[in-house]
Amino acid sequence: MSHQRIKKNVRSEAIADPHLKSAPQPICDHTDRNSERPGSSRRCTSDGRPETASTPSMATQYTAEQFVESAGAILFKLSTRQICLVHRLSTGEWLLPKGRRNVGESRAEAAIREAAEETGFQCRLLPLTMTTRAPPAKETANCRDKPRVHHGVCEPFKVTCRPLSGVANLKIIWWYIGAIDEEVSPGAGETQFEVRLFGFEEVEGQLTFSTDWDVVRKAIQIFDAIHAT
Repeated sequence: MSHQRIKKNVRSEAIADPHLKSAPQPICDHTDRNSERPGSSRRCTSDGRPETASTPSMATQYTAEQFVESAGAILFKLSTRQICLVHRLSTGEWLLPKGRRNVGESRAEAAIREAAEETGFQCRLLPLTMTTRAPPAKETANCRDKPRVHHGVCEPFKVTCRPLSGVANLKIIWWYIGAIDEEVSPGAGETQFEVRLFGFEEVEGQLTFSTDWDVVRKAIQIFDAIHAT
């Protein structure tokens, strides 16, 4: 007899014998927000307090002094179908414009500010049709966590998580898609960078890091869905 069937028989016998009934587990009306079932309840301790769920083994938490948030933008020049890259003169690396988010600044604001500072181009976020797990702006009741297509949104389309040196240090980079304002003459970017525009087919061979190309490739895919020639 298998172990599974043994357990099943023991349970049946326990139900049949009223003397073997265990005391019911206390139930409280604290809503379990992590449950997929609307209105489900969490089990409570004997004094009525909600039980604390165990932390998943893969979860990692960072305090504010252990992580840094950055934001960057893939800048498209719409009229010529080109992408802006920055060349760090001290290292020779070709990179995407990005930088750290300041206190009180939104991620989207940081992406545009850093792109403008490093490149000298005035720019804006480009409204997109994209798939994201972010709920709709007007969220309905019981909105399930799943990917949805949204139109005309300026959401981050990719995120990079990069461990830093030291114990439990992390850099998080939020990526947006932006457009260069072609009616405004470019200003002076940061002196540590040279700024150039490249055609879509040139960018992969120019970027120093393959992870940056992964970001650009996804950006081009989203861009071409609404700005295809």
